[in-house]
Amino acid sequence: MLLQRAGISAVDNLLLAAFSAGGSILRRLLETPSYRQVTAAVHLADATFTSSWLDQAARQPPAIEGFVQYGVDVVNGLGDKLLVATASPSPNKTWATGIENLAAIRKEIEARTGQSFVERADFFGVDPAPSVVHQLGNVLFASYPAEPLGHGHTAIASQIWQRIITPWMAKGTGHRCGGRSRQAHRGPSPWSMWYFSPRRPRAASGWCET
Repeated sequence: MLLQRAGISAVDNLLLAAFSAGGSILRRLLETPSYRQVTAAVHLADATFTSSWLDQAARQPPAIEGFVQYGVDVVNGLGDKLLVATASPSPNKTWATGIENLAAIRKEIEARTGQSFVERADFFGVDPAPSVVHQLGNVLFASYPAEPLGHGHTAIASQIWQRIITPWMAKGTGHRCGGRSRQAHRGPSPWSMWYFSPRRPRAASGWCET
């Protein structure tokens, strides 16, 4: 197992994050049930890219299977997992943009769970704010315009960890803002973090108010 190769002998929960092409590593990991089982949270910083089409004329990319499977686990779970993804209109060369791929993932999660995402009015104070945020339980998808970030979503990575992920971990209840309400479970602990990006996020506080 890859964890053993990294010198990690026992992990109850992983926090996984990726930027850009690093998403290709995470999507392969998350296609494996054993990795999804021990993964508590995933952060995708404009890391939803593909290199194929279902229908190029209609600009319909395939849904990225590893992210879909993890998203389904999050939605169908008891609040003890979290998926946060941001996406830009930047394409992978001639292939779909991050936003187009995120939309395909969202639609496939809806199809497999029989539930629908809703738009939320805020993104927990992350600045700059996205154009739109879709949420289904503990799955949060934020689509950003071309400016001012462009593809540089590592610029807001620390805010996402400060305002969303770390407070969710600290709260320890799997608290949800929107989506279905389900019995709260203890938050994941202990945990390890792999971050496939040049920048590491910082810890802080604040999850959400209801």
